Amino acid sequence: MKSSGHADTDAIAKSINSMSTVSSVDTAAVLEVFLNVILDKLAEGNIVELGVFGTFRISVSSEGQEKAEGVTAATSPMCTCSSPLA
Repeated sequence: MKSSGHADTDAIAKSINSMSTVSSVDTAAVLEVFLNVILDKLAEGNIVELGVFGTFRISVSSEGQEKAEGVTAATSPMCTCSSPLA
């Protein structure tokens, strides 16, 4: 499926508001805290399982170097967050 645009937390909060009695401001606040908690849990080394949204984890990889001089920003560890949505 090709993307047709994007939706930020404010747009998602407004959509939730239109389907519920929760204000878009309250929903946006909860979404913001929710995303921060997910990041905190990932930073603590946890795997975060979000049901149908998938399982999120951080992985680190790098290219091996024979000598210290070969270690640069380009070959240093890269952190990524894996998810089925990425």
